[in-house]
Amino acid sequence: MIRRALLGALLAALVVPAVHGGAHSDVKVPEGLRVLIGFDKVVLLTTTWCGYCKSLKRDLEAAGVPYKEWDIEHSEVGRLARSRLPGGRSIPVSIVGDAVYFGTSAKRVIAQAQKP
Repeated sequence: MIRRALLGALLAALVVPAVHGGAHSDVKVPEGLRVLIGFDKVVLLTTTWCGYCKSLKRDLEAAGVPYKEWDIEHSEVGRLARSRLPGGRSIPVSIVGDAVYFGTSAKRVIAQAQKP
């Protein structure tokens, strides 16, 4: 248990600087990724220990935006999906339609998700 907590803290220290800057969508969903992750309009790649992931999920739920979630550490689909995107292991990653958002900009993700 302590080992897992230490590993989580170490990973958080490595990942947090990469995700704190906000979201950008200059990346399009790679071909074939939707077949792997499913065709829900919003798909999140997260981990259980990520505070930014929890915050983004709360914001999406408050806005009534449905999403599918894949944990990059506990599901093979999540691991494979994250490995097909740039940015190392930065999380959360929001895939909305054919756009990919890295970071915690819930407003941008919600706005994109609510477009027809």
